[in-house]
Amino acid sequence: MPTLSASAVRFALPHVSKEASRPTLHGIHCEPSGVISATDGKTLLMHSNACTGLTRPVILSVPKLPAKTDSLTFDLPASGPIMARALDHRGVEVGAVILREVEGPFPNVRGVLPSNDPAPLTTISVDPALVERFAIKDAGPVVLEFFGDMSAIRVSYTRHEGIAGLIMPVRSPGTPSTDWMKGSATWPVRHDVE
Repeated sequence: MPTLSASAVRFALPHVSKEASRPTLHGIHCEPSGVISATDGKTLLMHSNACTGLTRPVILSVPKLPAKTDSLTFDLPASGPIMARALDHRGVEVGAVILREVEGPFPNVRGVLPSNDPAPLTTISVDPALVERFAIKDAGPVVLEFFGDMSAIRVSYTRHEGIAGLIMPVRSPGTPSTDWMKGSATWPVRHDVE
């Protein structure tokens, strides 16, 4: 029976798209390898070891979770809604939620991860609201890695090695860069911030 980490879901939900024109981004992409991903085209969050028991990739629309939920367990039917049991850290059921499978292909998010050597940082502009999405209580300092003035900023946490994200720079106020969608992003100069 597949299991999904509630803390990973809580990390990912702020990055799920709400734009009507991007329906395949309206959920969290869960892979059999245990990696989950969420993106809205401006930010990306990937979390390893977040799910177990999947035999195929699936995009799940996940509602707000009941308090004290530590994990979700569910069966993955061929179609229709997915009833998930919300369990606490002892495995005791604390509620239930209905998940929905989102149809369609999820983008190749690994294709946008920068792989080049760090570039010297000149000036970079980002929407502060996007940075705020990565604020996670008790996650420790956030590490921002810069890879050039128009490249994605890599976000990671000192206390959570399995979580990483991207923030896209803006070219001018309110206009997100889309170079990363073409896989041309490069990676980082490292800065630790509290």
